[in-house]
Amino acid sequence: MNQGCYALLLLSLTVPAPSQTPDHFTAERGVRDTIGRYFVAWQDGNRETLASLTSPASTRFSSGGTRLGNLFGRTTGDKRKIAHFIRHLEFLRPDVAVAVGLWRDTTPGALYSSGAFNYTLIREGPSWKLATVHETLNQPLPLLDTSAPAEPLKQDGDWEILFDGQSGGHWLTLVGARDLGQSWRVAEGCLISVPGSQGADLRSDREYRSFELRWEWMASARSNSGVKYRLFGADTIGFGPARYAAGWEYQMADDAGDPGARVDDRQKSGALYGVVPVSKPAARPAGEWNESRLLVTDDHVEHWLNGVITARYPVDFAFDSPVLLQHHASEVRYRNIRLRRIPPN
Repeated sequence: MNQGCYALLLLSLTVPAPSQTPDHFTAERGVRDTIGRYFVAWQDGNRETLASLTSPASTRFSSGGTRLGNLFGRTTGDKRKIAHFIRHLEFLRPDVAVAVGLWRDTTPGALYSSGAFNYTLIREGPSWKLATVHETLNQPLPLLDTSAPAEPLKQDGDWEILFDGQSGGHWLTLVGARDLGQSWRVAEGCLISVPGSQGADLRSDREYRSFELRWEWMASARSNSGVKYRLFGADTIGFGPARYAAGWEYQMADDAGDPGARVDDRQKSGALYGVVPVSKPAARPAGEWNESRLLVTDDHVEHWLNGVITARYPVDFAFDSPVLLQHHASEVRYRNIRLRRIPPN
């Protein structure tokens, strides 16, 4: 990722929510800047920059918790393409922050494809520096059974019809099952998440890199859901098959009734959930249909809601991934889901 693209990425992902003070915004931007530069230096093998971003007493831990020493000599040894996503950022004190996020190695043939990170950063003078680094391996998305033929796609010009109101055949559980069980149902021309059930996200039966997705959706009172894309791997640890996935998320909710959406613009419909707040609220009330558009390209993403662009941000590395419908233990209805592939830049 070049430095110009990185600067745009930093600016877009540090848009302050209304509750943030200018000091908090400046501190968050500083932390994100350090982490972003760390990933670039790590991938490029730039030892000098890597040393400048780490505290003299820095410590790196293995996935299993083994202390590996400091970060000064850490490089990949080759040019890799590692996408990263900071999901949560917490300030323990004004000069101490913890960042939790995901990484995915998009380099062809990568031995370890994805994982999570937990970084502690401390402020030294005007700069934020990494003090501890703990990176783990994630459960990758389960591979689909390629011996079973995918359901034939209906086309409308360039558009692939992913849900036509009659069959959910292009949507699978995370492990590839076509039986939607008790979590989802098809009724009244809609694909509906069933509240009160043991939830399970649905993945598309094909993968996409750059695309335009359009769909309509209706939230019930106090409901919450989302469309995820560019997935990093399975989410949550359980003793059974994977049911949820982690990735970028186009947020969908009853903005007037969902507790998070009521107080945080990063949880309103059309936001990049938890990261980029909506530029302008555009959701219709619960019980009314909304029209959404998601544009995912090699270098940026746009969220549109009811004709309004609600979020836009650049990306570091593009990669193939299913599209996913989130089950959030509440009822949300989907209809007219269609996708158009976009050629690589």
